[in-house]
Amino acid sequence: MTISIIIPVYNVSAYIQRCLDSVVNQGFNNIECILVDDCGNDNSVGIALNYINCHTNSDISFKMLHHKKNRGLSAARNTGVEIANGDYILFLDSDDELAPNALNNMYNLILKYGNVDVIQGIFSRNDNTIAKHMLFKEYYIGNEAKDAYLNNDMCLTAWNKLIKNKIAKQIKFIEGIINEDNPWSFQVFKHMNSMCVCKKITYIYYITPNSIMSSPSYQAKSLNCFKIIYDNIIHEMESMKMDRANPLQKILNRYVFGFMLMPGANNSTFEQTKNRLIKLYKENRRFLNTRDYIISRSLYLPYPYCAKYAKALRQCLNRMCKLHIIDYG
Repeated sequence: MTISIIIPVYNVSAYIQRCLDSVVNQGFNNIECILVDDCGNDNSVGIALNYINCHTNSDISFKMLHHKKNRGLSAARNTGVEIANGDYILFLDSDDELAPNALNNMYNLILKYGNVDVIQGIFSRNDNTIAKHMLFKEYYIGNEAKDAYLNNDMCLTAWNKLIKNKIAKQIKFIEGIINEDNPWSFQVFKHMNSMCVCKKITYIYYITPNSIMSSPSYQAKSLNCFKIIYDNIIHEMESMKMDRANPLQKILNRYVFGFMLMPGANNSTFEQTKNRLIKLYKENRRFLNTRDYIISRSLYLPYPYCAKYAKALRQCLNRMCKLHIIDYG
């Protein structure tokens, strides 16, 4: 079995060697490592090319692709997926690294359970804290696998997952936005039928001072991007053919109440979101049980946008619906 690792390269000269070392040191022979040059303004690509030239005798197949201009993380990942030949694809950000034996630990689950669509890993941060993980089972299939997403048990990041090539090639990251992992993970949810969870740490996430999330313009751009993400996910939901009474409100509340509390949210965005949500609840009444329907009626109250009230409402929904809603604020 071959794993294609896709690494976007953009202004990471201080980190790219550490990232590539973590790939070479995996002890997993069947690796196709695809680096995508996204036209940064430092020496990241030069360092990566020198590294590749020094590892021509390794069992890893390195490929360097070049964009003609900077197009962003989404485009770089899409470019890598287009040429990936591995049975599974894994996204690795160039300022992060794979944990030792990560690929073998994840591959062992494929050997154990067979033809699995997604293998989710656990990650630690560079401050030595381990990300909390809601998944307690090791193998999920059918509706159980989808419920792992619906309950927000499945991590929404694109990185730290093995995903079948044939599924990954059906999904595109939306270009030109941040928080692009959210609509991508929703597409994974739509396509997957089975999932495994590796209970060992497989990824080390670095919080770096020059990352996108630490940029001064991040919060202002984040709200506009979330509008695109929200509409994309709602559109996909409206086109879904559901084979059961899908707990629709879990998806809706995860994104909508996160959107209401985004930095830069105001009364206008709050009202737009609330009205869209009410419309969707009405159209999908058949998918809501009585309790969820009663809870949804709170949206009809004529209250203005208030971050404090929205947080209280979200906490109430969290308790009553047993949701695990991401705090985007």
